[in-house]
Amino acid sequence: MKCSPACRRSPPNPAFIIPTHLRSDDGRQNINPWLGNKQTRTQASSSSMNSKRCCFSKEDKAGGFVPLLAIWNRPRASALAFAWGGSARRHGQTPHGNKARADSPAPSLGPAGARGFDCNGSKVGVCYGRNADDLPTPDKVAQLVQLHSIKYLRIYDSNIQVIKAFANTGVELMVGVPNSDLLPFSQYQSNVDTWLKNSILPYYPATMITYITVGAEVTETRDNVSALVVPAMVNVLAALKKAGLHKRIKVSSTHSLGILSRSFPPSAGAFDSKYAYFLKPMLEFLVENQSPFMVDLYPYYAYRDSPSNVSLDYALFSPSASDVIDPNTGLVYTNMFDAQLDSIFFALMALNFRTLKIMVTESGWPNKGAAKETAATPDNAQTYNTNLIRHVINDAGTPAKPGEEIDVYIFSLFNENRKPGLESERNWGLFYPDQTSVYSLDWTGRGNVDIVTGANITSSNGTWCATMLVFTRHPGVLTTLTRFILSYILQTILTNSLGLYFYSKMGTGNSTSAASTSNAEDTATWLTEGLPYVLSLLLIAILGIAL
Repeated sequence: MKCSPACRRSPPNPAFIIPTHLRSDDGRQNINPWLGNKQTRTQASSSSMNSKRCCFSKEDKAGGFVPLLAIWNRPRASALAFAWGGSARRHGQTPHGNKARADSPAPSLGPAGARGFDCNGSKVGVCYGRNADDLPTPDKVAQLVQLHSIKYLRIYDSNIQVIKAFANTGVELMVGVPNSDLLPFSQYQSNVDTWLKNSILPYYPATMITYITVGAEVTETRDNVSALVVPAMVNVLAALKKAGLHKRIKVSSTHSLGILSRSFPPSAGAFDSKYAYFLKPMLEFLVENQSPFMVDLYPYYAYRDSPSNVSLDYALFSPSASDVIDPNTGLVYTNMFDAQLDSIFFALMALNFRTLKIMVTESGWPNKGAAKETAATPDNAQTYNTNLIRHVINDAGTPAKPGEEIDVYIFSLFNENRKPGLESERNWGLFYPDQTSVYSLDWTGRGNVDIVTGANITSSNGTWCATMLVFTRHPGVLTTLTRFILSYILQTILTNSLGLYFYSKMGTGNSTSAASTSNAEDTATWLTEGLPYVLSLLLIAILGIAL
């Protein structure tokens, strides 16, 4: 990534330390003035926080909290119209077993192949929850997923029928260990070995399982099972090592945004200290095994729970949304999703885990809600998911990490009629149980979608993408091509220079005035037209060698 805030001073120890500029005068952490229900809302602060400024204090600069990007991204908003917040998760119970949440379908992979626009890097997947009594069979779901070129799917358990249904489909599957299984998984290695032997190994690699999530949003559960997560993850990894699959299947756990004690502004993102006992060893586990930190982000709840502070346009990625400026870094935010994601990044960076990749395992927008849930409409759901897919596929990154690849799973594949809570809880689906689309989506992030068939329509012929895939996966090809081009440029410079030299020498021997005049004119023409061309080639060659 280019010029990320990674240059910020790291705390002396990867402990839960409050940065100096985020403390009040008496040294205590600034408290969020408007907290939502702690079980369901993101803890975020309003503009009444102590750091009300767009400029940078000496303390900020001394602490290294002003990234170079803050100089490049000059604030475009005229005021600090903070519209922050966000739900820790959707209302309702944390998904156990079949209670799954879904993320949006993988980008229509179209001509890009099985990994879905790999030349862009980022991936979009869908969560396949099954908390309903009217859903199609797993076999039919597999056909639906293939029809819409969805290549990445998340399920919340290891249901054998589902895993078998996706064999030989090319769909990469993220399977889950429900919270209810954390106790036996953390207690005995033999329990995990048996599970892997019976539920995973018989169907792998025909079914492409790439991730195992151990627990889901454990900090949101009524039962205190968070202490069981890391031991269960260690046992799952040990079982994978015995099977020789630990490098092919990554182990992690998903979290809600409620794991933060504060999320506004993003640079003030900090993990809640009460989770330090299990979070720190988990982060160390993820880094050691090159697994991503997984988080569920829902801008919808930030708007629904505080419409006076969060604009709908800001939550929906609308271009007309007012910009929000982080007073500590000067970074400009145009949407809530980036703000929430960067709050996680800064929280990780504060603990010296700045290189840990972040994966968004849930995000979406409900298509229907109760009378009070006026924003839960098909149009808003279509707008949010379409803009999210485009944002991800284009590798826009975030203000703190521009160009960063972000993998996102959109919630959810189907409406689920057995979910408890408000009406919106049962209506996050991209499809009805009869497999018809709730609304059309552009899975590619750049083309159109046939409203009738849902098939992808794109003007790309795939040639450019295929070429970039060759360069990305085989960097030696690009190196060889670069050397060839530089050699050609140097050869051209040498040929033109020697040609001019011998031409001028031969010209001086002509006895006729006409020939002399002609040579002089040719030389003048070369000096005004040819020389700049040769010098440009030389400059390109020098820059190429330097880079």
